[in-house]
Amino acid sequence: MDKQKMKWIIPAAVAGVAVVWWGASSYASSNAEESLRKKLTAMGMQDQVHWADLSASPFGTVTLKDVTVTMSPRDQVQAKEVQISDVIEDAKRQRIALSVKGLVLPDGKSHSMLGNSLGLASGRAELPPMDVVLKADVRFDDNQADIALLVEQKDMADLDFKVSMTEIGALQSLANGQLPADAMMGFGIMGPLQMLSRISIKELDIKVKDRGMMERGIALHKRYNLPVQVGEGSAKSQREKAFEQEAEEMMVECRSEGFALMTQDPEAACKAVVRFVTGDKSTLRITMDPKTPVSIERIASAFMGRPNPSVTAALNAEIRS
Repeated sequence: MDKQKMKWIIPAAVAGVAVVWWGASSYASSNAEESLRKKLTAMGMQDQVHWADLSASPFGTVTLKDVTVTMSPRDQVQAKEVQISDVIEDAKRQRIALSVKGLVLPDGKSHSMLGNSLGLASGRAELPPMDVVLKADVRFDDNQADIALLVEQKDMADLDFKVSMTEIGALQSLANGQLPADAMMGFGIMGPLQMLSRISIKELDIKVKDRGMMERGIALHKRYNLPVQVGEGSAKSQREKAFEQEAEEMMVECRSEGFALMTQDPEAACKAVVRFVTGDKSTLRITMDPKTPVSIERIASAFMGRPNPSVTAALNAEIRS
């Protein structure tokens, strides 16, 4: 083949692929929008969710731009972009990957993912947008589920949550809108919560990384909550000494707390927590890796009551910083 023909074949091939991709994407977008609107209607949310633009790739990734969710005139959130992918939805399995970028309130700001009181305590009444990634894979046919949640918020904190579960019949019942008679005996939300408590944890991994929340909060606490005495040395040295005393008191209190006593090494767990809340470490990690799955009900009972050695041994829990 001569060079003159080759010069045109490659651009033509690229153009052909682009046309096919555009056509497939346009078809996918129209189908995706129709499917999404039907889903929202089935959920009774067709009037609550709106977007400025929707596009879809031939491989099934749906991207929504400038999304607004309004549950009431006073409850509204907005997102710059929402991406939905990796979707499977049938009786045996439900899977989804959801990415939300630029999650804010109507004023363009956001609260802390951990509660706005923590934002205020750290000196920020208004915070930057949040980015959220949710991945869920619920396999009803083999009674297993994996859920991962990542929340990132500049100037505040990042949360990385992963859990693997079994005995997930409650999730299927809730997904189908079915509550057994014994769960219906609960009042309000207690019925579904009772069902969810039967789920068993196979593995749990929670990591919190400080991005300014703890650092600012500690600085404000030292400045406004730790009094100083004239003639007793510099204000900075007095506050540091008082803060060290508070850290020691935290350790003493922590040693009797249920969450610490449920770990394999309560002393190490308390040291990790104190290091995090006093700013010595920027990351706190909580893990559970039981040899056999442990029900949420059993974990909650041990946490709320006196520590149960058998539950502690079964959980294989650790807290590190």
